Amino acid sequence: MRGFLDVDDPAKPSTDLGPLISLDAARKLEDQVGRTLRAGAKLILAGGGSGRPDCRAIFFNPPS
Repeated sequence: MRGFLDVDDPAKPSTDLGPLISLDAARKLEDQVGRTLRAGAKLILAGGGSGRPDCRAIFFNPPS
C-alpha cells in the first residue's frame, strides 16, 4: 500500500504521517501495538517503515 499516505516533513501541508518525537516514543508505540495484537486486535495495515532512505535515522512507525 505504499503511496497510500504521504510520509514526509510534518511542516508540509501534504504530509499525512510525520516522525515520532523520539526513539522512546517509537518503542512505546511498538509496545502498544504489540499488546493490542496479543489481546486479539487484527492488523489491517502494516507499512514496514517509510521506505525512504532519507528517513532511516528518524523515528517513523508504519500505520497499523
